[in-house]
Parts: sequence; structure tokens; C-alpha cells
Amino acid sequence: MQFFSDVPADLSDIAPHGLALGIGSFRTGQIDVHTTYSNEWQGLYHERGWLTQDPAVTSGLSGPGIHQWDAESIQDADFKDACFGYGLKSGTSITDTIAGSSCLVGLTINKAPSEAATEAATRAVREAHMGYLTTKAQLLLPQHIDVVYLAAKGYRAKEISAKLDISEETVKQRKTAVQSKIGVNNFTAAVNICAIAGLTLHPIK
Repeated sequence: MQFFSDVPADLSDIAPHGLALGIGSFRTGQIDVHTTYSNEWQGLYHERGWLTQDPAVTSGLSGPGIHQWDAESIQDADFKDACFGYGLKSGTSITDTIAGSSCLVGLTINKAPSEAATEAATRAVREAHMGYLTTKAQLLLPQHIDVVYLAAKGYRAKEISAKLDISEETVKQRKTAVQSKIGVNNFTAAVNICAIAGLTLHPIK
């Protein structure tokens, strides 16, 4: 698990009691996280391995959209007591998914947010997710960007192979690497993300 610092203001504004935003694969635990919860709470949370029991996470993983969570549903007595002790009693989870990548934010809120606040938060989650993925795309190596560029122009694997003077197996490996580095499960989505990041304008030398 890695931590990052950038989070949309629209989320912080409606979650005065704290929030945690994670992007990646929650099933495998390969996620990057931003949180406004105290270091003390975070240390306890990770030390005890409460991620899989967290109602904000389990409700959020039920599918994309908006979900309500309540600490009363927690089965583990220590976890439940800790949540109430830190004032983390209820809230809202918002989930956005893009080609196998999930962006989930758990907001601790004592009462349901207004419709306008919910719409703003949902839009902020979507923008944060895409912004994160395009940032990952910008870290691609030049040989990966070459493959993306040609694929975006409609070249098939055989044509990319000929154009770059590499084997079709190498083309396949580079496509897989692009998906892995961005964090999505299909190459078409990866190319679309790269296009948003401006990488499909990359010239082949």
C-alpha cells in the first residue's frame, strides 16, 4: 500500500470527520491511498488488519455508485469499539470503476449529504480516478508509448511489429506491460487513458 497526497476539495469539504480514498485492486490489497484520518487511527487500523472488515470498504465494493455504511454492522468487537471511540460511526462510500481499476472513497459523515454535495463528490471521485490513471500513464517507458501510439492509430499487432521491427510476442508483452503499469485490465482502456493523458500524439522516431 502506497500513500499519495492529492485529493479533490469537494470530498474533504463534505467529510469533516475524515475520509479515505483508495485506488487500485482492493481484492489483492494493491492500492494507493489518501486519508485525512489521524496517524494514530491509521496505525491501529493497519496493525489490526481491519481493511477487509471496514464497512466503508465492503459497502463500496458491492458495486459502483453511492452506498451508506454504519459502524454498527461491524462484527469484530474491538474494531467496532475503536470506530465509536474515534467518532467514526457512519458515512457514505462512493465507488468508481474503470477497466478493473477501482476508486473507492469512504466518507465519515454523521448525516447523509445533500443531493448537490453527493453529485459533487461523485464527480470528484470520477475525476480523481481518471487523474490518477493518467498520471500513471505518463510514467510509461518510450517503447510502451510507441505501441500505444500505433494502436491508437488503428495498427494491429502484426503491423506494429513490422513498424517497430520487433516480434509480435514483444508487442503483446508491451501491451500487457502498459496495462499493468496503468493498472487496468484491458489494452483498449489503457489506450483511451493514454489519449486523455496526451500520449497518443507521441511521434514515432
